[in-house]
Amino acid sequence: MADKVIITGAAGGMGRACARLFGNAHDLVLTDRPSPALDSLVQELDDDGYRYDLCSGDVTNSDLSGSIMERVSAGERFTLIHAAGLGPSHADWRTIIQVNLIAVEQMARAASVRASAGSVAILIASTAGYMMPAMSGVDKLIQNPMAAGFLNNVAPVVEQMCQHGGAVTDSAIAYVISKYGVQKLAERYAA
Repeated sequence: MADKVIITGAAGGMGRACARLFGNAHDLVLTDRPSPALDSLVQELDDDGYRYDLCSGDVTNSDLSGSIMERVSAGERFTLIHAAGLGPSHADWRTIIQVNLIAVEQMARAASVRASAGSVAILIASTAGYMMPAMSGVDKLIQNPMAAGFLNNVAPVVEQMCQHGGAVTDSAIAYVISKYGVQKLAERYAA
């Protein structure tokens, strides 16, 4: 088992459950946006004697991934549980892609540089990713979510899918694309 467990989206439902579970036997590195939910989690963990390092911030901030990984010593094994994410009702399509896909890529890259033998990354996606219709060029497009102009390049895909989706919103389409992208990202890093 890893020495440290890093959890993004720590104040959310999955992140909180993972913090409580893994914190019983491991030091935690937690991140989420400052919020009453994060304050509540920190208070619970303090009350129960958990060991954690809090690195609060917005996962879309590219500096946050590096800052989180600095909490892992060279050669130290870790488990990364990337639970941060937004649902279709939480934000506009661009923000959903930024949080659910681009931030995951940023964190995965930072973790892969720091990973030592025995380290593991768990990138939480959704079954929604399996609803992604086959579309020419999408797999190639999502291979590099951090490429310059990525959101502008995704815009036509979102628009095209909305035209065929009836009452489906662009945020719901972005959710599907982002979760499909995380599945593909996990496949790339696993290889």
